[in-house]
Amino acid sequence: MRVGASLHIGLNAVDPKDYSGWDGQLTACEFDANDMQALAKTQGFIKITKRLTKRATRNRVLADIKAAAAKLKRNDIFFLTYSGHGGQVPNTGNDFEPDGYDETWCLYDDELYAALKQFVRGVRIFVLSTVATAARHCALTWITRSSTTRSSSAAPVRGRGCASPRS
Repeated sequence: MRVGASLHIGLNAVDPKDYSGWDGQLTACEFDANDMQALAKTQGFIKITKRLTKRATRNRVLADIKAAAAKLKRNDIFFLTYSGHGGQVPNTGNDFEPDGYDETWCLYDDELYAALKQFVRGVRIFVLSTVATAARHCALTWITRSSTTRSSSAAPVRGRGCASPRS
């Protein structure tokens, strides 16, 4: 039987200590995480984790991904959503970035990609990211551990809906 696990991150603010006093206040990101958690539940995901603003730390998010990677097996699915601020920093990895920059959440994308590589081959990984940044407003990424290709789109993607453990 296929298993689905999900992690939903909603950041309505950032820690002003880390951003020169700027708190990055947003209003709907926690609502997005709640909605995505509810969607995962209706689609039959059994291990659902939600991290909101102050509990959505780098260490917690990476630990949540690691825990999911340890449990999921071939043909299972991991659904990861993020809603909050993003930014750009100079590319820190060996990957090709056309503009020379890594996009960020609370994690650099190279760090996130490394975390997702912990999943065994054949686990389906679906990342839905709504990021407030000048460079990218909405990104959709699909990663499958059977290959290490990533794809993203700066425009909202229309489809038949969320993938589920049953699909």
